[in-house]
Amino acid sequence: MTIKLSAGDIVFNSDWTKWYLFKVGSVEAYAAKYNEDPAQRYQQCVEHGHDAAWANQISACIDNTGHSHREYLANAARAIALEAGQKVEIEGRVYVTKMVGKRYSDGIQFKAA
Repeated sequence: MTIKLSAGDIVFNSDWTKWYLFKVGSVEAYAAKYNEDPAQRYQQCVEHGHDAAWANQISACIDNTGHSHREYLANAARAIALEAGQKVEIEGRVYVTKMVGKRYSDGIQFKAA
C-alpha cells in the first residue's frame, strides 16, 4: 500500500514512540513558498544529486507555559505512521522509506522507488 504524503505532513516510524516526529518537505513546496519555479528547482535538485523529498525531525523545547508540549501532542495526534521499506507518494513521485535512526535529524528518509 502506498501512502500519499504532502509537504508539512507529520510522520513517525511505527516502531518508535511518538516522541520522535518528523515533518515532510519537498523541493517543490520549498520553491513555491519562495515564489520560485517548482519544476526548475526540481530539475536542479536532480542534476545536483540532492533529495527531492525529505523529513526533518521536529524539535521540542521545555517552556513554563506548556505551549510547546501541547503543540507537540497535537502533532503526535495527527502523525502518520510509516514502516521501513514502505512506499510513499510525495509530489506525484513514489519513494521507499528508509529508517536511519530516531536520534538523527533526518532519521526518516525517502529514496526514489
